[in-house]
Amino acid sequence: MTQLEIDENCTRRELLDRGYDDSAIWRALGRGDIDRIGPGLYAPPHATLPSREALYVERVKLWARKLAPPPLRPVDRALADVSAAAVLGLPLWGLPTQRVVASDFTRPPGTRQSRVVRLVTDRRLRDTVTVGGVALPVTAPARTVVDIARRYAKTPAVAVGDAALFTRLCTVDDLHRELDLAKGMTGAGRAREFVGLMDGRAESVLESRSRIEMRELQLPTPTLQHEFLTAAGTCVARVDFYWPEFRLVGEADGTVKYQDPSVLRREKERTDRLHELGLRVVRWGWATLNDREAFAQRLLAMMNAPSTSFTGTHLAG
Repeated sequence: MTQLEIDENCTRRELLDRGYDDSAIWRALGRGDIDRIGPGLYAPPHATLPSREALYVERVKLWARKLAPPPLRPVDRALADVSAAAVLGLPLWGLPTQRVVASDFTRPPGTRQSRVVRLVTDRRLRDTVTVGGVALPVTAPARTVVDIARRYAKTPAVAVGDAALFTRLCTVDDLHRELDLAKGMTGAGRAREFVGLMDGRAESVLESRSRIEMRELQLPTPTLQHEFLTAAGTCVARVDFYWPEFRLVGEADGTVKYQDPSVLRREKERTDRLHELGLRVVRWGWATLNDREAFAQRLLAMMNAPSTSFTGTHLAG
């Protein structure tokens, strides 16, 4: 048998179908000819994946090939839940990525799961889409959002819904139609509550989480994505959060945003323009948001400070 070499990710079953046995797979792993990226999943040597999310997407695609029926057989399954979100490009922050999740449209009600796969019977009218490079259909975006809202915590669910609305994968009306179809299903009530909190103006998970934290902390409600215009109608800046009653701008900044010096320079110029309009600017990142009490105290301090006392501030992290 020839030495085991691969140039794309594949499953154990695919390697066995090519004529290799488990001993050949183990020898290839020992020599570094292939890398193991999950249970029964292998990649070319030294393949690098940038994040947990990207690794999960690869695992989902590989398992979709394993779960797909033979040619000419009916397709009775679809990627669902977190797995559907992954291949649709929706954020996975705060969601479990241990298992690949699929809906089964023909089996008796219930859930079957192994260490790596969870199959959930779905008796609703099928609503699926196809995604390039994925061997199984995928539950439609609105159904994916509602299913995640039924099963998981508020903030991750809202972040998924925000992203689906922002990218126009679905509309609010689509979500409400799915909520109607989910009546009587486990978690339908909470899903309706969470959908009511979703907002397509959020441009990142950090913005979504910030908005939910503000609500939970009972802070004044900001205007989202507010634009400041000149007398001629030219946009000076569009900001993440704005409290007009305090003349306060809030910016949720991820760490990647300012690694490019040119981006940093443009952001400084933008902030200067906001200061020239008599606005105060407060920024925060993930680390700040993780300290809920400090986040609340800092925002309240800025809201309650005399407008002449600040020209701007930065929350580290």
